Amino acid sequence: MPISADLVLIDIDSSLMAAFLFYLIIIILNLSSQSRTHYGIVFGQMVKKIISVISLAIPFFFSIVSIILLNRTLNLKEIVDLQREYWNIAYQPLGFIIALISVIMVLKVLRLNKKGTPGISSIDELEGGGLSRAVLRFSEYTIVLFMAYLIVILYLGGYKNLYFIRGNVMLGIKFYILFIFILFFEKALGSSISDMRLLMRINGKFLIPMSIINFIITLGFFIYRNIYGFI
Repeated sequence: MPISADLVLIDIDSSLMAAFLFYLIIIILNLSSQSRTHYGIVFGQMVKKIISVISLAIPFFFSIVSIILLNRTLNLKEIVDLQREYWNIAYQPLGFIIALISVIMVLKVLRLNKKGTPGISSIDELEGGGLSRAVLRFSEYTIVLFMAYLIVILYLGGYKNLYFIRGNVMLGIKFYILFIFILFFEKALGSSISDMRLLMRINGKFLIPMSIINFIITLGFFIYRNIYGFI
C-alpha cells in the first residue's frame, strides 16, 4: 500500500490485486488462529464469522473492480496519480458508499469495540492465549484498518498534496477522519443491528445487488467510452 509517491515497499504493476490477496490471507490467519480450540462450538462459530466477513468482501470487491474499470489500471500508485484533479469518489459515489457500509458491517461482525462477537459464546473470550490469541486480535484489527486504508487510496485521493499539507500527512488525516467516522457510525447503530442473520440479509438484499448494479453501470460507461467512443 503506497504511503507516498516515493515510499512503496513493493512496487508492482498489479499491486491492487496483491493488496486484496493480502486481505484474504489475513482472514485465513484469523480462522487458523482458532483451529486448535478445545471447544467445537467455538470453532464452528468462528468459521461462521469468517464466512460472514468473506461475504461482506463481495460488495467491496465489486466496488474495487468498478474502480479498476474507471482507471484502467491495477497499480495503486497510478490510481492515486489519476486523482490529480478529482477524487474517484466524484465518479463513484455509490461505490464509495457501498465500500464504507461494508467496512462498518465488518466492524459489526467482528465487534472489536465490544466484548465477544455475534453468535459466539463467552467461552471464546477465555479460550486461546499467547501467540494464537495475538494473531487473532491482530488479524481482526488489520481486516478493518486495511479496508479503511484501501478506501482512502481508491476513493479519496490517497497521498495527494492539499495546498501546503504534504501528501503523507494528508493520507494520515484522511485515514483517521474516515476511521473515526466508521467507529462513531457503528456505535450510533447500537445493538439494533447486531444480529448475524440480519447483517447477512442486509448484505445479500442490499449491498451485493447495489454493488453489482454499480459495476454494470460502470461497465456500460467503460464500453461506450473506450470501445465505441461515445463518451
